[in-house]
Amino acid sequence: MQHHYIPHSPTASNNLINNLPVSSDIKKDLKNRLLDLGRRPGLDSTTNKVSLPLEELKKRSENKKLKYHLQNIAGNILNDHRVGFCMKHLGHTHTSVKIKQKKEGSYYSGLATCNSIWVCPVCASKISEQRRERIATLSKNFPSKMLATLTLQHNMGDSLEDLSKALKSAWRRMKMGKAWVELQRDLDLYGYITSFEITYGENGWHPHLHVLFLSENPGAYANIDEIEEKILSRYIKALEKEGHIAKEYACDVQEADENGANYPGKWGLEHEMTKSTIKEGKGIKPFQLLDLIGSGYTKYIGIFREYANVTKGMKQLTFSKTLREYEVEIEDPEEQETDDPVFVELTYQQFKIIVRKKLRAEVLRIADISTIQEFWYYLNSIGIRRNPDQHIPGDLIEIIDFDVGYTQMQPDKMSK
Repeated sequence: MQHHYIPHSPTASNNLINNLPVSSDIKKDLKNRLLDLGRRPGLDSTTNKVSLPLEELKKRSENKKLKYHLQNIAGNILNDHRVGFCMKHLGHTHTSVKIKQKKEGSYYSGLATCNSIWVCPVCASKISEQRRERIATLSKNFPSKMLATLTLQHNMGDSLEDLSKALKSAWRRMKMGKAWVELQRDLDLYGYITSFEITYGENGWHPHLHVLFLSENPGAYANIDEIEEKILSRYIKALEKEGHIAKEYACDVQEADENGANYPGKWGLEHEMTKSTIKEGKGIKPFQLLDLIGSGYTKYIGIFREYANVTKGMKQLTFSKTLREYEVEIEDPEEQETDDPVFVELTYQQFKIIVRKKLRAEVLRIADISTIQEFWYYLNSIGIRRNPDQHIPGDLIEIIDFDVGYTQMQPDKMSK
């Protein structure tokens, strides 16, 4: 038995490998394993790193930081919701946490998620992007698109549950009977998508319903004012039967341009996650409530809890029967297996240190801009030690030459 050690560096190792007294099959296998340890496939071919421009990368990193920060706040105040566990524990089929990479940036794989579009900024971002892509594809089949927004009169002290039920019930009433059949015919309607949205302001809760109407007729929505009058008239009658009132401004109808599919993308709430748009009392979005709570406005804690309890289990986006084929269940964002390359694989114990120190976003930022050696140097600086089986370029590799040929890798003590 002979032992041979070579540095894990493609530029320094090829000649050494070629001169080893081992079989050609072992040499070939060793070269492949060296490449696999150092390679970051699917990324920039020259730098082997995430290939976004620096400013875009910085912007995405800041967004991730904000999302994880708001998720922590939501988890702290919602003890009976899954958001407190989201992206902090292993998924039920996983034994480790992987950081994978694509050109847009690094992300975690193998973690349990709450899959909540309502109270989790991290999941909402991923789910809304899936929906945006799906609806963008769908809308290309329809030359005419029209967006209607329905709301109702509300005052401070009105419960969100009562307002939400009244609004949704009025919409259901609108779709009943002969009058609805006639309205569909007048609109030359193929189908519609509805999205429920909630804000909070000086007059309390403000729920509203967005409806994206789709038609195969290019000129279906040319007379937008006349269409708005028909919808408003029917909506006011339906709302009155629910014990609520609506005025002229309770219904707004616009013809959507070729980018109409972007409206549902906004309904996923990700577009509202910028601190610059947060103004207390001016139509605050739910995730903006979380930011205000984190800034010391504790009066909003009970308000956000009310919102979370009312929306729990509620559908945000629905499709008409004619479009039902597009309404498939959103897959768990973190349980989907992808072919994206693995930058590093961490044990659950190592990842728990990251969670405890509230560094989930920062770790991804470092992964975006670092080599694997630099990344482990950073992890070491925050108290995470590399295990013997977590190899990186720079390790020494031990070749044990048996008659049948066998290879084993062992990290160099100096490279830990």
